[in-house]
Amino acid sequence: MNNDVYKNFINDSTMNNLLGQELIRDTLLPEILGKEAHEISYWAGKHLARNHRLATYEDLETFFQQFQFGTLTLLKRAGNQIHWQLSGKIVAERLTAFDDPDFYLESG
Repeated sequence: MNNDVYKNFINDSTMNNLLGQELIRDTLLPEILGKEAHEISYWAGKHLARNHRLATYEDLETFFQQFQFGTLTLLKRAGNQIHWQLSGKIVAERLTAFDDPDFYLESG
């Protein structure tokens, strides 16, 4: 995480409580996990989903808000497919700040 990204997180009252999470997620873990980071993040997301079963789509949206993953919005349900959109300040910041941000943890 470069100093400009650090300053953005520190100086934004809605984001400064996420600094530690982002430091680990987007700086430390990719260094440790290397090219396997995306796959391991996806697996970790699947593990979280299996251990935190939610009854409704609204519960899932609330879960994302509570854990500050961003705003999850149901876009479309068709057959056995569900299309979601993840948005919000944290998502926009990660997309801008990092060369290769992933959202595999959320999609697991």
